[in-house]
Order: sequence, then C-alpha cells, then structure tokens
Amino acid sequence: MCSPSAYAPLPKLVPFIYVQLKLRHRAYNTAAAHLRAIQAFYTYAKTRDLDIDEAILACHFEAILALLDGYAIWLQSGRQADNLIARIGTAATAPFPQIDPRTRDQYLRLLKQYLSWCVTRYKGY
Repeated sequence: MCSPSAYAPLPKLVPFIYVQLKLRHRAYNTAAAHLRAIQAFYTYAKTRDLDIDEAILACHFEAILALLDGYAIWLQSGRQADNLIARIGTAATAPFPQIDPRTRDQYLRLLKQYLSWCVTRYKGY
C-alpha cells in the first residue's frame, strides 16, 4: 500500500469543493465567473511561490492576506510584475491585456466571497 505522500496532490482542490458545495445551484456563467476570479488569484500566488490550496488547508490565511494588495495592483497593471525586482529577474513575456476596472472589481469581490467561505469552512480544522 502506498503512503499518502506517494500520491500526487489534487490540483485546485479547494476551488473544486467550493463550486460543488457553494455554487451547485448557480448558473454555469456564475460559477465560471467565480472560477476565473479564483484562477487569476492562484496564478498571481504562484508567481509569489505560494500554493493557495496548501495555505488554506493549513489555515495560513495571513499569508494569503499579505498577497491581496499586490494582487490588486497586478490585476490593474495588466498582470505584469508589480515590483522592479520581479521584472528584472523575469524574462520578457507578452502581457495580458489590461482589464476593465469593473472586471477587476468583480474579481476582487468574487475572491472575497471565496476566501470568506474558505475561512468559515477550514478555520476550525
């Protein structure tokens, strides 16, 4: 029998659980909007070497909160590096198109709903 560490981690486990439990009666487009917002945050966190699922399951919400200011700037700047050191050490890549402020606000609002749900669900574990 394999030890639990021998199994590959499940990708994006917490957003999957969120969609199944919290958004199960919502329209497809609503769930897709939530997932786009969550995916953008996970993408940003990956550039900061933070595994969001791991942080949530370990109740390290302070590490997630520490990313939020930089994340908002990152969204507004066309999802490019938000500090000079990161830009110097990163190969030139084609930037994402700049997003509309309403889209940015929607991403932040939906992310807030997701993180609030995570805190409620996982804080006691």
